[in-house]
Amino acid sequence: MTDKITTIEEGFDSYKRGVIPETARAFQVNECKRAFYAGAGVMFGRMMELSELPAQEAEDKITALFAEVQFFVECEAEKTTEPPGTKQ
Repeated sequence: MTDKITTIEEGFDSYKRGVIPETARAFQVNECKRAFYAGAGVMFGRMMELSELPAQEAEDKITALFAEVQFFVECEAEKTTEPPGTKQ
């Protein structure tokens, strides 16, 4: 069993290990980190807004947000990971 991620930094480190190639330049890693934190900030802000709603309404909106993320991940999984113009 893996340890639970408790900070955004730990989440990024996990993402970095699983997604960003070790050969990525520092600039690329920094831009990914900025985007990761921006996404975390948006979601955290949204969750704070949702915490003020009635429970069922908040649950419905959280379910919709989760479905949106799942849809994006599924669509991205179908795309190639190779840069354009390279042999696959």
